[in-house]
Amino acid sequence: PNTGNILISGTYPKLKLNLLDCGLVLEMGPSQHVNLVKVLGAFTRRNGRLAGELMIDMKAQQRHHQALVDGAGNTLMGGPNEAQLAAEQLAIRQKAERDVQAFIDGIEYICVKDEGQNFIENVGDYITDICTLACRHHVKLEPAFINAALAVEIMEGVAAALHPELRVQQVALPLVIQAELMHRMGLH
Repeated sequence: PNTGNILISGTYPKLKLNLLDCGLVLEMGPSQHVNLVKVLGAFTRRNGRLAGELMIDMKAQQRHHQALVDGAGNTLMGGPNEAQLAAEQLAIRQKAERDVQAFIDGIEYICVKDEGQNFIENVGDYITDICTLACRHHVKLEPAFINAALAVEIMEGVAAALHPELRVQQVALPLVIQAELMHRMGLH
């Protein structure tokens, strides 16, 4: 482990060496960093529609749905005619659009449900809900978002164990706002 993964706890002479390593490695490019900041900003402002749209890996989503469309007609008896094939392809596209909208609606509901709380304070609680929605609606999420979200959930647990009275929002919210401003001003 590197020095950032080492925690010394206890008091002398009963010191305890703790190694922290959640096994996640992530390298974000500038566009992924900007997108992650936008997702967190959208959640802090309770804009679930925007957060949902930003979390979706649209390139992977398009490839997945194109593969389904390309495979259309393989199940039609006696071979498809052009009208049947077009109808099946249209049905696949419409279902894909409904799935994306249902996912975004679900993210919006999470924000509405969180109204009396603070998303950043409870982010770990919502990761499961977000992943369940993505699976249920066949939506592919941005890999950088998933990796960062899992790391946050793990660190949230470590922070709670080490410092139970710490409020994550007191630390995280100013950082999210600062990052948003920096990206908007082109200072990233």
